[in-house]
Amino acid sequence: MFISSGKTYQYKGVTFDWHDYLGPIMLNRKTFNERPWRVVKRRQWALFAKWYKLSKEQKELYRIN
Repeated sequence: MFISSGKTYQYKGVTFDWHDYLGPIMLNRKTFNERPWRVVKRRQWALFAKWYKLSKEQKELYRIN
């Protein structure tokens, strides 16, 4: 089980926790368990980068908790 104090977002198939200090933690989109860094694909990092460039209001539209 993964417990987070960050905010969870789902953007175009990528699910992650975002913490302002610690940054992103990629999650499995079905179980919400943390994904090991070595299995996170470049495509997912590219989608995260697109989400990161959105405005604060737009980012909140993809928040799921």
